Amino acid sequence: SEAPSWIPRPPPRSHAARPQSRIKDPFKPSI
Repeated sequence: SEAPSWIPRPPPRSHAARPQSRIKDPFKPSI
């Protein structure tokens, strides 16, 4: 989670399916 939460993120496509994707996001290995 290096990126601040205030920055505009792309459409939460994975977030809609998995609420836990914010913790482990396969699309964002930086998190």
